[in-house]
Amino acid sequence: IENADTKNPEETFTFQFTADHVTDTATPITAENMPALSNVTVKFDEGTAAVSGLSKTLTVPTPEGGWSGVGVYYYKVTEVSGNTLGVTYDSNELWLKVTVAYNEATDTYYTAFVTLSLDDKDKDGKTDVKIGGFENKYSAGSLEITKDVTGNLGDRKNASFNIGVTFTVPEGKTFDGTVKATIAGTEDATYTFTSGTKYTFALKHGQTAKFENLPYGVAYTIEEEDYTADNKGGYDAAQYKIGT
Repeated sequence: IENADTKNPEETFTFQFTADHVTDTATPITAENMPALSNVTVKFDEGTAAVSGLSKTLTVPTPEGGWSGVGVYYYKVTEVSGNTLGVTYDSNELWLKVTVAYNEATDTYYTAFVTLSLDDKDKDGKTDVKIGGFENKYSAGSLEITKDVTGNLGDRKNASFNIGVTFTVPEGKTFDGTVKATIAGTEDATYTFTSGTKYTFALKHGQTAKFENLPYGVAYTIEEEDYTADNKGGYDAAQYKIGT
């Protein structure tokens, strides 16, 4: 996660393997007839990631039907990009290098060892840059809304003002994480983040509403109820100041 006071949503990442080439083999093995490797997934529970990171290990699948022969098998490994708002998916294309040897005692081919590298562009059978794996990041922040009453006839003690905020998740994105709403110092335990639905709360002068764990990229609108009528205090129309 990018910021320490945020909580990652639950997420399952998917990785796929694309057959590319084989070296060090006398058998005519091509990308077309290389054994296929099934996709692999790994799940991260909500709120488990940290700024320092959280690592999980993927188990490389053994191809159904076994290996075709001895050699060094190369597969492109990519992460399937998801659509969770606030999550940055790793776009790197890595190389999985599987060295397959022959076991004379069992008359079978087996996986001798496996390495992962950043690339092998020249396809010379040598890995260029070793790498640990893929990295994803969840980025979220907070929104604070403070009410400020001015003027000699403005009631800074008792008057309460209804304010509505609407959060919108961009088209093509999803978000099922937890957003915390704290109104005038008290957490609203009933609040649930819902895209496109207005959430209304009341603030007095000097009070603040805070929404925490908002994913980067979420849009929001804020609008105060109209208090310009005499029976509602006769206030000037609300003015909005945006700060950082």
